[in-house]
Parts: sequence; structure tokens; C-alpha cells
Amino acid sequence: MRTCLGVATNFASEHLVGETITSSSWLLLEGYFLTASKQNNAALVSAIRLAKSAGVKVAFSVAAEFVVRAEKATILDVVLPSTDLLFANEGEAMLLSGASSAQAAVTALSQRCPGVVVTHGKHGALGSLGGDAWHAPGFEAEGAVVDTTGAGDVFAGAFLAGLLQGLSPLVAARGANRLASLVVAIVAIIAASGALRLLPVADVMTRLMGLILAALAVACGGDEHSRVVSPYQPSGKASLVIGIVSTAFVGGTGQLTATLIFDDGFRTPVTSGIAWSSD
Repeated sequence: MRTCLGVATNFASEHLVGETITSSSWLLLEGYFLTASKQNNAALVSAIRLAKSAGVKVAFSVAAEFVVRAEKATILDVVLPSTDLLFANEGEAMLLSGASSAQAAVTALSQRCPGVVVTHGKHGALGSLGGDAWHAPGFEAEGAVVDTTGAGDVFAGAFLAGLLQGLSPLVAARGANRLASLVVAIVAIIAASGALRLLPVADVMTRLMGLILAALAVACGGDEHSRVVSPYQPSGKASLVIGIVSTAFVGGTGQLTATLIFDDGFRTPVTSGIAWSSD
């Protein structure tokens, strides 16, 4: 895969918003910025320096195997020494470490970075953080796998969100695995008359918010069959109840409900909320 970043290749150090970075808990960076342009490369290095100067933790996602082939030395010698958490899939991790298995790659890369997470498709994810090794089994996709685009991205986002909520790496990875297994069963971009077109924002956001709920239910202790039972409920001119997840928890059952509020033009989500109610 060779992702086209388009205008993003013009992103440079002067475009960084220092206050946003230094006031954050985590900074998540993508490997694409090492290969797309010199401006991107410099911006990535500047962002890392800003984060470390403020005590902000840095997470780095390798993004693609071609990034390793092109910039392996830079990743190992420049990026990882300043990185707190590395995300990579099995192929990327093995290529970067020279190891012959995902587990061996975690072991090798942990010598260079205090936190390593290696995703392994339907087999889940394994990693080491703070010296503790773990393996979180994966989930089978519900239905056919139609588009794996973004699975690693949503995994990384969900995993970091879990850590920020005080979850253990294993529990955070369990929820992230669930979300990734659901995302691969939907398509956000479809072909029409020989051209690509995006699905409506409302449609995509509705689906994704529902998937996030299902993953959250699992991460919080629900069974792996938690799913959105009411994916789309209009509740006003410019608001949607995105989904209701019904799941069994220790001590009883309950529902998680997410609400997404759009602007008047129904184009951009402006706020959202998640509520819990027990049966």
C-alpha cells in the first residue's frame, strides 16, 4: 500500500500548534510523515521535541511496511529513542526488528522502546508496556471483511483512549481489538461510475459511533457478542441517537447509549455523549 497524503505533504513545522501538543497527554504520530516530504519529516521531529519538552508521551505508528524499508534507520535511531509507545502490525514489526515472529519482534523492539504493541489481524494483539507482556485475543469479523483500511488506526486510538481511562494495556487492547474487528466489515469509500465517492458523513459517523459503543462494552467487561441493537434512531432535526448497545455485565445487564449532535446543516458533528443505564 502507498497512501497518497495529498495536500498533507505540505504540512510543515510552522503548522504545528504548540499549545495543543504541550497540553495533551499523548501525541500520536504516523510513519507516513517520514516518507511523504522533507517538510513532513521535519514537522514530525519538531512535534516530538515539543512533546518531550512538556512531558507529553509520544506514540508512533509505523503505518506501512514501505515506511520501514525507506526509513528504518531513522525510526530506530531518531524516532524510537523519543517514543513511549510503538504501534506496528506483524509484518512491520518483523521488518523493523529483523525478528521472525510477532512475539520475537515485541521482545526485540522492547529493548528500544518502553512500550510496544503489535497487531496480528484476527489473532489479536500482543505487546509489552512497563515491563509487563500481554496478549489480547482477537475477534472474528461479523460477516465478510470488506475493507481493512483504518483498522490499525482505530486500534491505536481505542488503545490510547483505554489507557487514558485508566484501563490496563490488556483490557484496552481487548476493546481496541473488538473495534478493529467491526471496522473491517464496513466501507467508508465506495466506487460509483468509475470514481470514488465518500459515504455521507452522517452515515459513516453513525456506523462508527455504534462500533465504538460495542468495543467499549467489551472493554468494560461485557461479553464479546455485545453489539448495537438499535443503530439509528432519529431524535430531532439535527441530532441522532447513534446506537444502543445491550450487553451482559458482571452483576447484571445494561445499555450504553451514544448521542451525536450535528450542526444545523447536518454536515459536521459538534458534540457527542455516552450514557449508561442498568436494566
